[in-house]
Amino acid sequence: MSLPSLASQLTQMLAPFLPMLTAAGGGLKDGFLKKAGGDIYDFVKNQVWNRLKPKVEGNPEANFAARQLARSPQSSDFQASFREVLTEILESDPQLAADLAAILTPETVQRVIAEGESLIARSSQEAEGEGKTKQEMEARDKSVIIDVHQKKK
Repeated sequence: MSLPSLASQLTQMLAPFLPMLTAAGGGLKDGFLKKAGGDIYDFVKNQVWNRLKPKVEGNPEANFAARQLARSPQSSDFQASFREVLTEILESDPQLAADLAAILTPETVQRVIAEGESLIARSSQEAEGEGKTKQEMEARDKSVIIDVHQKKK
């Protein structure tokens, strides 16, 4: 995933929650959003924002952009400004970028399971995508798998 694309996804994800995640949001509390957004808010806060927060708060330009976006999450100008400084942060910290990209990229799972004295033969699966790919083959209960291939594009 390109860094501008990652920064864009992060901006879209964070914008609605920045009023609660930053002091600039006018004092909205976690409890309010837990009732309204629950799991999504917890994910954004714990998996995304807590990783970005030290970099954003440690960068005056990024901190300013985050505060502006927190005050007006719908503003395309403030989103663009935040996205731009977020791209710079990600460029300066490749490990952070990789960690966040991994969080936002779903895992692809391929499974071939033969059971109940069955036979699976001459089959092929091909996975696409940028995220992790998990590939499994399992024969149970006197079943057989022959000439089955799994690969990632």
